[in-house]
Amino acid sequence: MIRTHCLMFAVTCSAAVAQARLVDVTTFPRAGTAVYDSQRGTTLVFEGSPNRLWEWDGATFRQRLGATHSPVVGTWDPSRRRFFGIDGTTWDGANWNTAPMPAGPGGFLAVAFDEARQRLVGVSAAAVSEWDGTQWLTITPPAAPPTVRSLVYDPTRGRCVLAAGTSPALFDWDGAQWSVIDASLPSQGSSFTYSMAYDPQHARLVVHGNTMIGALAPRTWSYANGAWHAIATPGTFDARNTQLIHDGIGLLRLDTVTFPGEGLWRLEGDVWRRLPFEHPVRRSQAAVGSSPTLAGTFAFGGNGPNNVMLGDTWRFDGVWQRVSSIVNPSPRRAASMAWSPANQAFVLFGGYDGNTHLDDTWLFDGVNWQQAQPVTVPVEALLLATDPAGGVVGVSTTGSRYWQWDGTDWRNNPLPASIGPGFSSICHDPARNVTVAASYYAVAEWDGTAWTQYSSPFAFTAQVNFRPETQLVLATSPQSTALEWDGIAWRPAPGLGTVSIEAAAPDYARGRLWTFGNSPSTPTGSNRTAMYVTTTPAVAERIAYGCSFANTPGVLTDGIPTPGNPNFGVIAETFASSAPTAIAFGFQMQGAHLGGGCVSWLQSPPALHFLVSDGTGRARFGLPIPNSPGLLSVALLVQTGAMDPAHSPIGSFVVSDVLRFVLGD
Repeated sequence: MIRTHCLMFAVTCSAAVAQARLVDVTTFPRAGTAVYDSQRGTTLVFEGSPNRLWEWDGATFRQRLGATHSPVVGTWDPSRRRFFGIDGTTWDGANWNTAPMPAGPGGFLAVAFDEARQRLVGVSAAAVSEWDGTQWLTITPPAAPPTVRSLVYDPTRGRCVLAAGTSPALFDWDGAQWSVIDASLPSQGSSFTYSMAYDPQHARLVVHGNTMIGALAPRTWSYANGAWHAIATPGTFDARNTQLIHDGIGLLRLDTVTFPGEGLWRLEGDVWRRLPFEHPVRRSQAAVGSSPTLAGTFAFGGNGPNNVMLGDTWRFDGVWQRVSSIVNPSPRRAASMAWSPANQAFVLFGGYDGNTHLDDTWLFDGVNWQQAQPVTVPVEALLLATDPAGGVVGVSTTGSRYWQWDGTDWRNNPLPASIGPGFSSICHDPARNVTVAASYYAVAEWDGTAWTQYSSPFAFTAQVNFRPETQLVLATSPQSTALEWDGIAWRPAPGLGTVSIEAAAPDYARGRLWTFGNSPSTPTGSNRTAMYVTTTPAVAERIAYGCSFANTPGVLTDGIPTPGNPNFGVIAETFASSAPTAIAFGFQMQGAHLGGGCVSWLQSPPALHFLVSDGTGRARFGLPIPNSPGLLSVALLVQTGAMDPAHSPIGSFVVSDVLRFVLGD
């Protein structure tokens, strides 16, 4: 039994240097590629941007920190228990490596593992290369398929099957040449893209894609016994960039380009079933807001994929929850929303529905929407924030007036000649109870009775948001370093650098700024739906490497090391089944050479745990983390060792790399 660990060493645990960053809280991935590990019964999902590794057990995605890499499309090699990418990159469960590739430019168009002949098969433009475990053999067949869409192994045929985008449709590979299986794939075309997978439960091939007929309508077909069978497909699917992967239950549908706004689906038999994952589609120009009295942060509408105007409402308090109201504002983007103490509700105004600039006013109490009926209607687009006087104050992006909502009606007032005109952003600073508005190289403050203007280093594109962590107003711009405003002076925002935050609201309960939707200049890409600004990010990185003759063991986190995560753990990937395994935790590196290039980096560790790896060589140690804010920024080191004489340079044990992980958001 482990008797001590870092969570009980609050005094001696090291703390990370505070450095703010945007932390993605997306709960399931945008797949770069995915493969199924039949021995463990898990699906590995390699995400493209940001580079993350996930495991899907048929019900839950769990993130593995410490395995950062940018993957490419590939296949699973069960004989060697590794992922193999079309460019020769491999993942063995612990480490990324580069495999030898056949001579010639570039990589493959597609790869698959031929289980009958125990060979990797890689397809290029005119040739096929096979890896037998020792060397590559390249074959130039008499004829090649016209295009390459997907390559999978079909156990019913005992061969790798290739799907082409033009007629003929299906080919199989016997090790020397391609043979046409079928030339009648429905609704194909030169630009037709799709994913193909083998469905072992029903002994069939399944193709899922968008037909070029009928405005890119999604289609699914199965192929067995020489015949195609159409499967009813939800019309909301955009199947042009999806991947089907068998997950032990059915065929999981993963999106490879944009966030899966249609939700997560699995084909079970001939029925597409939506899995119980609530998550909003990625979007821009959403209206967001938060309240000191309502739990969570709220978002409405925005501009979704393919410029579709959205009209959904979401609440986020660590997990996503769709808010269903009997009455709702119409779909729109660029509306503005702010908390009104006078109504104890959010006020939403205006927006654009794709054809018309709207001027309606709505109230939202966190559960239901209700349209307000003001006597006076603002005649311009407004940016809203809580008014220190008790309602909501709105400023124009072009005009020289400001508007006040008193709970039932709007009234407008001229701005002082020294203020504005034209604002880019506005927010309420509850620490000083003032409203801060950014304009061209200026910032103006409204205290409920008067406006005061100050100079600003930002141009009119600046966005201002209150940041609970620092109790300051954060100003960001795509062209300038992020700064914070305390009402007197500007100071650099530590660690943020140049970052664009499009729509954001403070999460008062968690003490951090939450951004919903982000621009392409955001460090982690444009496909995220929600991110936090935090100075205490949860991270994991390798800082020293282990040793073995082959298959060097590794160590990864199981989940995110954040306070309040009862399911967190550490995984030792040992490659030795049923092997005695040691997992050591510590705070400082102090190496002791064991011989053969092996180093024990944690001397006299304050925590040492012994366990036995499972049949696949994996050993997991659970490390539930108490929900204590005082643990934020605590850093731990972990190294593992396993009994593996066949691969040991020192006779018996192999040693893993060292993983450093920091408890955080």
